[in-house]
Amino acid sequence: MGMRSIILTVIMLAGAGAAVYGVVPAAAGKARGTILVADNAAAEITFWESVKDTKNTEELELFLAAFPDGVFSALAKVRLNGLRREQPEQGTAQSEAVLSASPSPGSTPATAVGKNDPPRPTALKAAGHVGIEFDDIAASEKISGVRILKIHDFGTARQSALVDGDVVSTFNGKIVSTKLQFAKLMQNSRPGGTVKLTVIRGEIEKTIELSIGDWLEQTWNGAQNGDRDAMRHLAHAFRRGDVVKKDFGENRNWLKRAGELGSGTAYYTLGGQYYEGSGVEKNKDLAFSYMMKSAELNHSMGQFWTAYLYGLGAGVAKNDEQAVHWYRKAAAQGIAPAMTNLGIRYQVGRGVQKDMQRAADWYEKAADAGHMKALSGLGYMYKHGKGGRSKDIAKAVSLFRRAADKGNASGTYNLGLMYLDGVGVLEDRSEALRLFRLAAKSDKRAVKRLKKLGEPLYDLAEIQRLLSDRGFEPGPADGKIGRKTRDAISRYQRQAGLDPSGEPSMDLVKALRKSTFSSAPASGSGSAISTSRNNDASSSPGNDDLSDLATLD
Repeated sequence: MGMRSIILTVIMLAGAGAAVYGVVPAAAGKARGTILVADNAAAEITFWESVKDTKNTEELELFLAAFPDGVFSALAKVRLNGLRREQPEQGTAQSEAVLSASPSPGSTPATAVGKNDPPRPTALKAAGHVGIEFDDIAASEKISGVRILKIHDFGTARQSALVDGDVVSTFNGKIVSTKLQFAKLMQNSRPGGTVKLTVIRGEIEKTIELSIGDWLEQTWNGAQNGDRDAMRHLAHAFRRGDVVKKDFGENRNWLKRAGELGSGTAYYTLGGQYYEGSGVEKNKDLAFSYMMKSAELNHSMGQFWTAYLYGLGAGVAKNDEQAVHWYRKAAAQGIAPAMTNLGIRYQVGRGVQKDMQRAADWYEKAADAGHMKALSGLGYMYKHGKGGRSKDIAKAVSLFRRAADKGNASGTYNLGLMYLDGVGVLEDRSEALRLFRLAAKSDKRAVKRLKKLGEPLYDLAEIQRLLSDRGFEPGPADGKIGRKTRDAISRYQRQAGLDPSGEPSMDLVKALRKSTFSSAPASGSGSAISTSRNNDASSSPGNDDLSDLATLD
């Protein structure tokens, strides 16, 4: 597992009492890995828009904590895993030259704002800027604090006595124990002020005073002087519209400039925007082009999505061999979904010669890296004694259950098969149906299985529980339809603007899951119910759908 770092180019909004991280745009688009789109709540959309381009692991962790089953959760998880593994980008020869050069008075650096470019934007809010990247310290080191991993060239920290590798143990006298705590302390700082840090460097402990600079001034000047990190921060600010006026054109402009200086992350972000039509008209050809540029700059997630798009034939002719090529590149950089997808391809023989041994090996690597779908693939190998693994039903059940417990649809489906057939567990059709219905929210195999069994996709007991939670009094959640349940369904449907048939259905289940109210009006009331598409688990694919091929049952 790579480092779980926080990019702390912090933007403290003056007078607001809260901070917005000035982060590096990185995520591609706004749906489960850019590709998969579904309706979601306004609250989730708003939150996602604020973190979608981030290179700050903390922000993605906070998003996933708030929306663990949201429609954007899969991309958030992949971005988070990628950021934890991704090393700080190394500049190209061109960018290094630009950064090291000292322009003569009156001269314009190669990447500076030219005479035809727009002037420096006006700040909407005063904002402070620090510019450090830090991480938690391993418990085995027996030292409390956070370790500084990188100091950006355009932040105030660059002018301080801080150096990479320093351990910060206190913040204005307060003991620092975790990166989250440190981030919150920084959030409470104010532009133009100072903070005192106790820093441990080897055997030496010292106090360093760190000033909080002006975000816009430092970021704008850094971008003019060819600092690609500054360009990405500036691009992100134009997209957010909190510190400077929102401007999608300027967002893309600065991303392109950063990409030209060798920023794979900037190109990756552009690829996602064009694929999703986020702030720009959809264009899959341009989406693929920017993803490929990102991949060629050795950006791990750019490599993953280049492979994914080759596998789908989206924006480029379908090419399984190229998909495998780029999945291997991404896997070599620790991207677990790429490892899983290689396992699937070796399992089915797509783009490579079928090889169950290699498939199982890739599943095991991905599982070790924390990818839940790989647990399901590995469980398949143990269930059937394939891929060089001896048949071990107990281990297969354990792997499927681990995946299912983490909300993985593939593992949930396969565990349902075990209960349906009584393999490794006591035969339990009810439990199998429950698992299939959970998996059916994002696994088409589960939908087909339920139809084959002649069972509805909905769970009547769940409908009764949801109705009861919302005050519609359907009676006990016993899975049996009766007068009270039909009456409760009818009243809910009428007030939700649905056909008041009184009959259970998947549309009813989806509406109930999206419902945000906690109690219902009295029976017979004609008042409307407030609903929203919040955390609609039925439309969330989870990490399962980040592959361009289906696994075997």
